[in-house]
Parts: sequence; structure tokens; C-alpha cells
Amino acid sequence: MSRTELPWLFLGHRVRPYSLAVTCSTSVVVWQLLILRNPPGDLLDNGVPGHLIGAVAIVAVLALVVGFWRDSDQMMQVGLLLTSGVWFARFVYTALDPGIFTGGSALLSLSWVIASVGAFMLEHFTGADPVPRRRDRV
Repeated sequence: MSRTELPWLFLGHRVRPYSLAVTCSTSVVVWQLLILRNPPGDLLDNGVPGHLIGAVAIVAVLALVVGFWRDSDQMMQVGLLLTSGVWFARFVYTALDPGIFTGGSALLSLSWVIASVGAFMLEHFTGADPVPRRRDRV
């Protein structure tokens, strides 16, 4: 079974394309919910659910960034699980929103859930590292 990182290093760290993509997209959720306060639909507007999802999204992004810089597989896995929770909550709220049709947004959120859970499973159940980490090299 293959690992989730590319076969080369960036600034001495393993490159995981999916983790980079979900970090960027989850950062957009943070931006939408906590800074712009303009989420899709009406259910997440200026309320506790939106702020809670935004807070968990911040923790998820931080876990992924720290996991990258510290070469921590466990931190990356925590970040992937948290992003799956963030995107699932966003899916639920956008799918249930009666104000506007957000079906496309809901399905995109569900796609991120599936991908994050799959990436977590790959990270968790794969074998030895094919690329040495910076501290492992001689």
C-alpha cells in the first residue's frame, strides 16, 4: 500500500499534497466563519455552531501545520480527523439550511469528509516511511 506523501522533501519535510489541500480549504472555512462571518446559508450566521466549527477548524489547521513542520505523523492524523469533523459539520448545516439551495456546497463538503477520512486511514494503516525525514539523514 502506498503512503500519502510525495517521494521528495520540501525544506527538509515530507510533502503530503492532500494535507496541504485540506489545510488550505479548511483555512477558507475559518476565514468564512470567523473573519468574514459570511458562511454559506443562514444556519451558521453569527451563531454558536458557526463559531464552534470555526474554532475546531483553527485547531485542525494548526495541527496539520505543526504536524508538517515537526514531521509528526500523529499530529497530521489528528489534523485529518479534525478536518473531517469540520467538513462533516459544514455538510450537515449546509444540507439542512432552508434559506437557500446549498446542495452543491453540501456535496463538496461531503467530498472533503470522504477524502479526509481516507487520508487518515492511509496515514494510520500504512507501513514504513519511503522518504527519510531530515533528522533521519546522515
